[in-house]
Amino acid sequence: MTTSQGFLKRYPIIIALIAFVLAITGVLYSPHETFLKILEVRVVLCVIMLFFLWLISGNKTLSQINNQTGYVIKKGAGLWIIALFVGLFAFYGHLTRAGGMPAGWQSRAIIIFFMYFFICLFEELCFRGVLNDAIVYQFRNSKHVFLMSALISTLIFGAAHCLGSSLTSGLAWAQAVLKTLSCAVFGFALLVLYWKTRNILACGIVHTLYDYFVSFSSSIFISSPKLSYGTYIRPDKAGSMLNIHYVYPITILITGLIAWRIWKKVGKTIDFEEMRKNW
Repeated sequence: MTTSQGFLKRYPIIIALIAFVLAITGVLYSPHETFLKILEVRVVLCVIMLFFLWLISGNKTLSQINNQTGYVIKKGAGLWIIALFVGLFAFYGHLTRAGGMPAGWQSRAIIIFFMYFFICLFEELCFRGVLNDAIVYQFRNSKHVFLMSALISTLIFGAAHCLGSSLTSGLAWAQAVLKTLSCAVFGFALLVLYWKTRNILACGIVHTLYDYFVSFSSSIFISSPKLSYGTYIRPDKAGSMLNIHYVYPITILITGLIAWRIWKKVGKTIDFEEMRKNW
């Protein structure tokens, strides 16, 4: 056991690979019949990712879980404020079509919030935590290690959102590429905040607010998780063209501007040389 632990400590990228395989397997093959089932699975995945993060960085990251939480939420406010406006617009559309709030919407809203919290925390632990830390520890002697982490972790984060989709046409592939870029830009904004504070919980909170505000109305008005989730890769031509020409380009533009602002305000204050040596 000691020999195995020593080997994994020397090659943290292997830990990240094992964690990633378990994460993808858990997401793709776990029960998704109800919001509560999804919540339960993500809680378990969060615990698993915490364990792998500890294997890679010990207590260094976990001890920063309360570091500058308000700072992260404030600097990431552009992301969740935009999401709030999108969510309110969607909520008005659902409310108008339904003619009122559905029965039991209060309890469903609470379950959905915690579901998104653990979904987003799991993603932050996996991509901003485990994957970023593994790259930094594995390649810390390279002066380009943070550029490497930014490219690899954000693109894998983006591509992971397309797993399970049917990529059998050019339209599907075009949506997958744009969705990957959209998520990668969002992930980069959170990665900069993580680099600055190493507060994975605060990044999870910002991520949660973004996802919850965007999707809470559809989740409340549609009881089935399979129907309430946004379709990243639309199979129909009309939906595909909507994603390709409007949804993803607009998301990339807006999120990109916010990410650029976060980089200008936060990234420029990070001492990357000190981080490379002491992360």
